[in-house]
Amino acid sequence: MIRRLIGVLVVSFLISLTVIGNANADDLAKRIGVGLGNPYLSLKYGLNSKLSAEARYAFGSGVNAYGARLYYNFNPENRMVIFTGLEGDYIRFDRDGVSGNGYAAYLLVGGEYFIARNFTFGLDIGPAFIKLEEDELSVDGVEYIFNLGVNLYFK
Repeated sequence: MIRRLIGVLVVSFLISLTVIGNANADDLAKRIGVGLGNPYLSLKYGLNSKLSAEARYAFGSGVNAYGARLYYNFNPENRMVIFTGLEGDYIRFDRDGVSGNGYAAYLLVGGEYFIARNFTFGLDIGPAFIKLEEDELSVDGVEYIFNLGVNLYFK
């Protein structure tokens, strides 16, 4: 899994070298981005230079999460954009004979660095309230989540 992620990152970076230019979040208004991270796939849309929305599918061994994010960009005029945001997820799990569902609510802060006009590297971290249920058992708590990934944007 890690080798595949590193391979995708390297290939994406090499492709982006062909379109290197001055880039910032102002370029994201009305653009679509496809993201790949640890381990998630995403589809991001720039509502304007300050706000972006994203649909996410996260996966792991026996766990699937379907979610949505809303970002607020503090400094869209820079190559390194600092943001904050909210994420909500629906979770399904089936592992080691235990299955169920739940949800997560995540407050995040992070940054996205424009390597090229169409290619960014991003990371975020924050606390997430997670609640999982399986038959008659319910577990909840707060965990810190760290995300690392790349986005490829299209016009």
